[in-house]
Amino acid sequence: FAKVKLARERTLPCSVLVAGVPVRRTLKLLTAMASGSWVVNVDYLEACASARKAVDPAPYELSDRECPGCRLSREGGAGSVLRGLTVAIRGGTSIPADQLEELLTTAGASVRRCRDAPGQQPVLVHSEREGKLLPLGEATLLDAIMAGGGHPWQEQRAPAPAPAPAPAPPPAPAATGKLRRSR
Repeated sequence: FAKVKLARERTLPCSVLVAGVPVRRTLKLLTAMASGSWVVNVDYLEACASARKAVDPAPYELSDRECPGCRLSREGGAGSVLRGLTVAIRGGTSIPADQLEELLTTAGASVRRCRDAPGQQPVLVHSEREGKLLPLGEATLLDAIMAGGGHPWQEQRAPAPAPAPAPAPPPAPAATGKLRRSR
């Protein structure tokens, strides 16, 4: 493995991220998932060291139990998780705004930086697909990246109730075998 010196603020694209178990939600993990990278366990490093070269990461990919969205985000590819969303960032976020912007862009969102507006949410989201402003926060977007897709803000709409069955016709009078005479 080669040592690479990087400037302090520069990020290096990766194709494989080694993560310990239990998995912690870190900016590195979220960025790897947003970019569709492999997320593997530490056994991958041992296999690479034994082979003295990079090996196929597939056998070492974290399972759905260990990191539920890893496989989905890799199969979806870079920028697939938040594709179709426009996100406006307004000041106070838990991750520095420039890093959040880079992460959301990597995940496929269009990102705009806005001036702080007192009383406004720090993150506003517009869905192109639904054509409306969605009341989402930063945590929801990060959860979507961790889940590898399947936008959690899309209402899990219950199927529309089936139309009520038409009322059954009233039962016909029982035949008694006798005829009545009319008067």
